[in-house]
Amino acid sequence: MALIVGVVLLWTRFKKTSRWLLTIICVSAIIISVAPIGQIVVAAFENRFQKPPGEIDNIDGIIVLGGIISPALSQSRGELSFGSASERLFSFVDLAKKYPEAKLVFTDNSGDPFNPNLSEAHIIRPLLTQMGLNIENIIFEEKSRNTVENATFTFDMLKPKDNERWLLVTSAFHMPRAVGCFRKAGWKPVPYPVDYGTMADADIPLLQANFTLGLGYLNSAVHEALGLLVYFLTNKTDALFPAPLK
Repeated sequence: MALIVGVVLLWTRFKKTSRWLLTIICVSAIIISVAPIGQIVVAAFENRFQKPPGEIDNIDGIIVLGGIISPALSQSRGELSFGSASERLFSFVDLAKKYPEAKLVFTDNSGDPFNPNLSEAHIIRPLLTQMGLNIENIIFEEKSRNTVENATFTFDMLKPKDNERWLLVTSAFHMPRAVGCFRKAGWKPVPYPVDYGTMADADIPLLQANFTLGLGYLNSAVHEALGLLVYFLTNKTDALFPAPLK
């Protein structure tokens, strides 16, 4: 947007303003290309919650958030089309086999305004069967469109007791916002982050010289930061940056 405005201003009497704006854009592009700003922010989100160490005792249920496949693309091509969060599925199946007595919940998160009737939970059923799970033992919540509705709709369906322990499986960078929403809805989930996109802190390079990579990380960082801020301001999470319980 700033680039478009800067170019338009070149053809007006505001050429000086345009030069400043385009200079700022150029410097910003260089910084994004060289400094791992986006990676550092995304890593902060991913490192906020850690997996429980070792075996987890007394697990009553396992919840996995959708966003694993693209319903529209899967329907168009006639085969499952995975996104970048497929680790959620593999971890869910692994945990389901590790804790066979736990209730299993798949909460949809289509959020596609152009295809509101396409349900990821419906499309993914055959794959879950192929991976060895009994569909009859899985509770599907198929109406939610975002993380807030994942939490509230699932809570209303299951009405969990205060002393129950539920694992929450989602991407690590999304875990703070998810935990905040679930706590606000009445849960106290045990975070089980997966789908990491950054190296450990010590392994993040100080220089990267890759504009596409830097812009991609920055896009994810801004998206999640704005999500946390808006959810907090609209009273949809219990904290601006939810943290592990003490």
